Amino acid sequence: ALPIFSKFEWRMKMKRLLTERLGGNPAEITARDERVADGIRSALADKPGLWLAYVATKGEPNVKVAVPGVTMAFPRVHSDNVTMEFYVNDTDEPRFVKSHRLLHEPDQTDPNWKAVPRAALMDGSIRGALVPALAYSRKFQRLGRGAGFYDRYLKKNRILKIGVVFAEQLVDELPTEPHDIAVDAVITDQEVLWKSRPFKGAEGIESE
Repeated sequence: ALPIFSKFEWRMKMKRLLTERLGGNPAEITARDERVADGIRSALADKPGLWLAYVATKGEPNVKVAVPGVTMAFPRVHSDNVTMEFYVNDTDEPRFVKSHRLLHEPDQTDPNWKAVPRAALMDGSIRGALVPALAYSRKFQRLGRGAGFYDRYLKKNRILKIGVVFAEQLVDELPTEPHDIAVDAVITDQEVLWKSRPFKGAEGIESE
């Protein structure tokens, strides 16, 4: 059966859930973050290269996880409030700043940040993307926050897309529209789901 909620209702529901989680036990939140990190390390262990990532906001699982052979790039929304680009920084302490959208983004006054060209989405330079969301479904549908940045950026490309959320944000089904991107896998603090099983590196925790 289709979900009884609209996209708007799902967003309100999930935002309330994230807000409630902020008042939870810090030790429990840290433990859940570490279980998500274990899933990321396992899923990416045999997939070295450049991965698109992001800096988690409050209530989201942390995805800044050190994985041998993996370099992570981070997004910045341009001043037009429409275009999103990714940047990579090879230094040990890359600088981030809080944007007007209250997201932590690469500090453009730091010359060590280098833009990832859009062509990299198609030429094999990017191995995959860790994609944030308010919710994912077991059908690999994604519910974003409504701005459409990831739908536009990741449309029509060849990279592996992995959603990352806490277990409460994984539901059976979500409403979708034609422009919504789907993902190839979902990592939570309780399980890792793959659309199919040709991907190695998540043995023992992957599910069908």
